[in-house]
Amino acid sequence: MDTFVWSLLGYVVYPAWLLVGVLDYLAHQRTHIATTSGVPESALHLAQAAQIGLPVLIILFFAIDDLTLTIITACVVIHTATAFADISYTNRYREIPPLEQFVHAFLIVLPILALLLVVIAHEHEMRNLWSTGGAVSTPLLWKLHGRQPPWDSWVILAVLASALLFSVIPAIAELVQTGRALRRRVVVPS
Repeated sequence: MDTFVWSLLGYVVYPAWLLVGVLDYLAHQRTHIATTSGVPESALHLAQAAQIGLPVLIILFFAIDDLTLTIITACVVIHTATAFADISYTNRYREIPPLEQFVHAFLIVLPILALLLVVIAHEHEMRNLWSTGGAVSTPLLWKLHGRQPPWDSWVILAVLASALLFSVIPAIAELVQTGRALRRRVVVPS
Protein backbone atom coordinates (compact mmCIF):
# COMPACT_ATOMS: atom_id res chain seq x y z
CA MET A 1 0.00 0.00 0.00
CA ASP A 2 2.80 2.44 0.89
CA THR A 3 4.46 1.94 -2.48
CA PHE A 4 1.18 2.60 -4.27
CA VAL A 5 0.48 5.77 -2.25
CA TRP A 6 4.00 7.17 -2.77
CA SER A 7 3.83 6.29 -6.48
CA LEU A 8 0.47 8.08 -6.75
CA LEU A 9 1.94 11.12 -5.01
CA GLY A 10 5.16 11.16 -7.03
CA TYR A 11 3.90 10.22 -10.47
CA VAL A 12 0.39 11.74 -10.49
CA VAL A 13 -0.40 14.30 -7.77
CA TYR A 14 2.91 16.21 -7.71
CA PRO A 15 3.30 16.45 -11.52
CA ALA A 16 -0.37 17.47 -11.83
CA TRP A 17 0.18 20.24 -9.27
CA LEU A 18 3.22 21.49 -11.20
CA LEU A 19 1.30 21.36 -14.49
CA VAL A 20 -1.69 23.33 -13.21
CA GLY A 21 0.74 25.79 -11.61
CA VAL A 22 2.25 26.46 -15.05
CA LEU A 23 -1.25 26.79 -16.54
CA ASP A 24 -2.11 29.30 -13.81
CA TYR A 25 1.06 31.28 -14.58
CA LEU A 26 0.09 31.37 -18.27
CA ALA A 27 -3.44 32.47 -17.35
CA HIS A 28 -1.98 35.34 -15.32
CA GLN A 29 0.05 36.46 -18.31
CA ARG A 30 -3.03 36.32 -20.51
CA THR A 31 -5.03 38.49 -18.11
CA HIS A 32 -2.18 40.99 -17.66
CA ILE A 33 -1.47 40.47 -13.98
CA ALA A 34 1.41 42.97 -14.16
CA THR A 35 -0.93 45.87 -14.93
CA THR A 36 -4.02 44.76 -13.01
CA SER A 37 -3.69 43.00 -9.66
CA GLY A 38 0.09 43.33 -9.70
CA VAL A 39 2.64 42.77 -6.97
CA PRO A 40 0.24 41.82 -4.15
CA GLU A 41 -1.22 38.93 -6.17
CA SER A 42 2.25 37.81 -7.27
CA ALA A 43 3.46 37.91 -3.66
CA LEU A 44 0.50 35.72 -2.67
CA HIS A 45 1.49 33.23 -5.39
CA LEU A 46 5.06 33.12 -4.10
CA ALA A 47 3.76 32.60 -0.56
CA GLN A 48 1.58 29.71 -1.74
CA ALA A 49 4.53 28.11 -3.51
CA ALA A 50 6.52 28.33 -0.27
CA GLN A 51 3.60 26.95 1.75
CA ILE A 52 3.62 23.81 -0.39
CA GLY A 53 7.39 23.81 -0.89
CA LEU A 54 8.01 23.28 2.82
CA PRO A 55 5.93 20.05 2.97
CA VAL A 56 7.68 18.82 -0.19
CA LEU A 57 11.07 19.39 1.45
CA ILE A 58 9.90 17.70 4.64
CA ILE A 59 8.72 14.65 2.70
CA LEU A 60 12.01 14.50 0.80
CA PHE A 61 14.36 14.76 3.75
CA PHE A 62 12.60 13.95 7.03
CA ALA A 63 10.75 11.07 8.66
CA ILE A 64 6.99 11.40 8.70
CA ASP A 65 6.03 11.56 12.37
CA ASP A 66 3.83 13.62 14.69
CA LEU A 67 5.89 16.77 14.21
CA THR A 68 6.21 16.61 10.44
CA LEU A 69 2.53 15.66 10.01
CA THR A 70 1.59 18.70 12.11
CA ILE A 71 3.81 21.00 10.04
CA ILE A 72 2.55 19.56 6.73
CA THR A 73 -1.09 19.88 7.85
CA ALA A 74 -0.54 23.46 9.01
CA CYS A 75 1.10 24.33 5.67
CA VAL A 76 -1.83 22.89 3.69
CA VAL A 77 -4.39 24.73 5.85
CA ILE A 78 -2.45 28.00 5.53
CA HIS A 79 -2.08 27.43 1.77
CA THR A 80 -5.84 26.99 1.45
CA ALA A 81 -6.48 30.20 3.42
CA THR A 82 -3.90 32.06 1.32
CA ALA A 83 -5.55 30.79 -1.87
CA PHE A 84 -8.87 32.19 -0.65
CA ALA A 85 -7.21 35.52 0.16
CA ASP A 86 -5.55 35.49 -3.28
CA ILE A 87 -8.83 34.95 -5.12
CA SER A 88 -10.65 37.50 -2.94
CA TYR A 89 -7.99 40.14 -3.62
CA THR A 90 -7.59 39.40 -7.32
CA ASN A 91 -11.31 39.40 -8.05
CA ARG A 92 -11.37 43.15 -7.23
CA TYR A 93 -8.71 44.02 -9.83
CA ARG A 94 -9.07 41.70 -12.78
CA GLU A 95 -11.46 39.20 -14.23
CA ILE A 96 -10.70 35.60 -13.35
CA PRO A 97 -11.81 33.68 -16.46
CA PRO A 98 -13.49 30.25 -16.12
CA LEU A 99 -10.39 28.32 -17.22
CA GLU A 100 -8.28 30.03 -14.55
CA GLN A 101 -10.97 29.33 -11.94
CA PHE A 102 -10.90 25.67 -13.00
CA VAL A 103 -7.11 25.62 -12.63
CA HIS A 104 -7.42 27.22 -9.18
CA ALA A 105 -9.68 24.37 -8.10
CA PHE A 106 -6.86 21.90 -8.78
CA LEU A 107 -4.24 24.12 -7.15
CA ILE A 108 -6.34 24.13 -3.98
CA VAL A 109 -7.44 20.50 -3.96
CA LEU A 110 -4.22 18.74 -4.99
CA PRO A 111 -2.27 19.74 -1.83
CA ILE A 112 -5.23 18.54 0.28
CA LEU A 113 -5.24 15.26 -1.66
CA ALA A 114 -1.49 14.94 -1.16
CA LEU A 115 -1.93 15.48 2.58
CA LEU A 116 -4.62 12.80 2.73
CA LEU A 117 -2.37 10.36 0.87
CA VAL A 118 0.51 11.05 3.25
CA VAL A 119 -1.87 10.45 6.17
CA ILE A 120 -3.00 7.16 4.60
CA ALA A 121 0.63 6.08 4.19
CA HIS A 122 1.33 7.07 7.81
CA GLU A 123 -1.95 6.31 9.54
CA HIS A 124 -0.17 5.03 12.65
CA GLU A 125 1.55 8.37 13.20
CA MET A 126 -1.71 10.24 12.58
CA ARG A 127 -3.61 8.02 15.03
CA ASN A 128 -0.91 8.69 17.60
CA LEU A 129 -1.25 12.43 17.07
CA TRP A 130 -5.06 12.30 17.32
CA SER A 131 -5.06 10.01 20.36
CA THR A 132 -3.00 12.53 22.32
CA GLY A 133 -4.96 15.48 21.00
CA GLY A 134 -1.74 16.88 19.61
CA ALA A 135 -0.18 16.89 23.08
CA VAL A 136 3.22 15.33 23.58
CA SER A 137 4.35 14.33 27.04
CA THR A 138 7.85 15.67 26.36
CA PRO A 139 8.06 18.54 23.87
CA LEU A 140 11.73 17.70 23.30
CA LEU A 141 10.56 14.55 21.52
CA TRP A 142 9.28 16.84 18.79
CA LYS A 143 12.43 17.07 16.71
CA LEU A 144 13.12 16.39 13.09
CA HIS A 145 14.58 13.03 12.15
CA GLY A 146 16.12 12.20 8.79
CA ARG A 147 14.11 10.00 6.46
CA GLN A 148 15.05 6.32 6.77
CA PRO A 149 15.69 4.95 4.28
CA PRO A 150 16.41 8.13 2.33
CA TRP A 151 14.92 8.63 -1.11
CA ASP A 152 17.20 7.79 -4.02
CA SER A 153 19.30 10.74 -5.17
CA TRP A 154 17.56 10.82 -8.55
CA VAL A 155 14.15 11.21 -6.83
CA ILE A 156 15.37 14.15 -4.75
CA LEU A 157 17.02 15.76 -7.78
CA ALA A 158 13.92 15.26 -9.96
CA VAL A 159 11.59 16.76 -7.36
CA LEU A 160 13.84 19.74 -6.59
CA ALA A 161 14.63 20.45 -10.25
CA SER A 162 10.99 20.23 -11.33
CA ALA A 163 9.89 22.46 -8.43
CA LEU A 164 12.53 25.02 -9.35
CA LEU A 165 11.70 24.94 -13.05
CA PHE A 166 7.90 24.79 -12.91
CA SER A 167 7.06 26.57 -9.64
CA VAL A 168 9.81 28.73 -8.15
CA ILE A 169 11.18 30.32 -11.34
CA PRO A 170 7.72 31.21 -12.76
CA ALA A 171 6.63 32.66 -9.38
CA ILE A 172 9.77 34.79 -9.10
CA ALA A 173 9.53 35.84 -12.77
CA GLU A 174 5.94 36.92 -12.22
CA LEU A 175 6.91 38.93 -9.13
CA VAL A 176 9.75 40.62 -11.01
CA GLN A 177 7.43 41.38 -13.93
CA THR A 178 4.75 42.90 -11.69
CA GLY A 179 7.40 44.85 -9.76
CA ARG A 180 8.75 46.35 -12.98
CA ALA A 181 5.25 47.30 -14.10
CA LEU A 182 4.62 48.95 -10.74
CA ARG A 183 7.85 50.97 -10.96
CA ARG A 184 6.86 52.17 -14.45
CA ARG A 185 3.50 53.38 -13.10
CA VAL A 186 4.94 55.23 -10.11
CA VAL A 187 5.38 58.90 -10.82
CA VAL A 188 8.40 60.40 -9.12
CA PRO A 189 7.83 64.04 -8.09
CA SER A 190 10.32 66.46 -9.59
